[in-house]
Amino acid sequence: PPLELDYAVILLDPAKVHPISTTPNGLRIDHIGPVPRQWNWACKDGQTTGLTCGPVWSADGNRVDGYIVVAPGDSGSPLVVGTGLVGFTSRFGYVLPPFMFNGIHRDLADIASQGDVIGRGFEPVRD
Repeated sequence: PPLELDYAVILLDPAKVHPISTTPNGLRIDHIGPVPRQWNWACKDGQTTGLTCGPVWSADGNRVDGYIVVAPGDSGSPLVVGTGLVGFTSRFGYVLPPFMFNGIHRDLADIASQGDVIGRGFEPVRD
């Protein structure tokens, strides 16, 4: 089944925050990637499980299913193919893989549809 929209937009103070394009475990994110295809290799860097990678099972603009291990506490962690952001960890269920991720494309389209709002035109940092 499709996932509901599940995102938050946070405005960071540029005087206090200097964004970088690499996560603490070395996962680089420098653009929005296309919707992944089956068997693309994807990685996420979560607070609980750290950097885990595996193949994508299926995807559309709203949901990505893959064999990338997640656990409670990983919510919000980026899902990346190559260096392109394709989604994020949104929920966890104690089930066998594939694990579900929210695709980034539907969320970005929803933000863009709301007019001139914080988050419109989001692009990852390129440093």
